[in-house]
Amino acid sequence: IACGLGIFATQSRGPFVAVVIAVPVLLVVAYRKSAREGTVRFTRDVKQVLVPVLLLAGGLLIMEESLFVNTLGRIKELIASIDEPQGTVARRLVLWLAAFKAFLAYPVTGIGIGNMRLVHHIVPEIRLEPLWYLVKGMSAHNVLLHYLAETGLLGTAALVALFVKGLRTGWRAFKTRSISADSQVSAALFMAMFVCFLTMLYMRAWTWGQGGYILALLFGLNAAWNSSRTTAGD
Repeated sequence: IACGLGIFATQSRGPFVAVVIAVPVLLVVAYRKSAREGTVRFTRDVKQVLVPVLLLAGGLLIMEESLFVNTLGRIKELIASIDEPQGTVARRLVLWLAAFKAFLAYPVTGIGIGNMRLVHHIVPEIRLEPLWYLVKGMSAHNVLLHYLAETGLLGTAALVALFVKGLRTGWRAFKTRSISADSQVSAALFMAMFVCFLTMLYMRAWTWGQGGYILALLFGLNAAWNSSRTTAGD
C-alpha cells in the first residue's frame, strides 16, 4: 500500500506501468506455485489480494485533490498516447528513433560510451524532429536502445546476458518448494529481477547514476539468496 501511494504521488508513469504488468504476473506464477505445492486456499488468497487493492484505492480517492493532484490526468494522457503519442511518450519516441539510427550507423561497436548526448552530430536529421529541442542531450530513456547506440551489439549482448541471468536466478529460487517466509523473499527478489528486465525497455537508466547502485544491490541480494538456498540443500 505504501509503495502504491508513493508511485502515484510521484506522478511517474514508468513505475505505474511496471506495477500494472508485474502484479498480474506475480499473481499468476504464485498461484501456479501454490497449486503445484497443494497450498492454495482460495478465500484466504483472494482476501490477501483484494484488501490491499481496496485500501490503496481508498487512499487514492481520499487524497485525489491533494497528494495525487494531476496523477489521474497523467494516466489518462498515457492511455491516450496509445493512439496518438503525446507528452513524454512522444519525446521518448524521438529519443528511441535517434538511438536506433545511431545503432544502424555503427551496429557492431556503437558510437561510443557517453556519446548518446551528442547523437545529433552523428544522426543530423534527428534535429528536424519537432520535439528534439526538448530532449537534446538526454539518454535514450530505454536502456536496451541506449546500449545498442553506444556499445552496439557487443555491449548489448553483455547487458542482456546479465539481466537474463539475474531473472533466471530469481526464478530458480522462487520455484523451489520452501516454507512461506522463504517463498515471500524469493517472490520479492524474482519480481525485482522481472521489473528490472521489463523497465530497461522504457526507463531512463539502470546501469549508471543512482539506478546503478540499486541494480547492484538487487543483483547482489538475488545472487546471495540463491546461493544460500543452494548451500542449504534446496
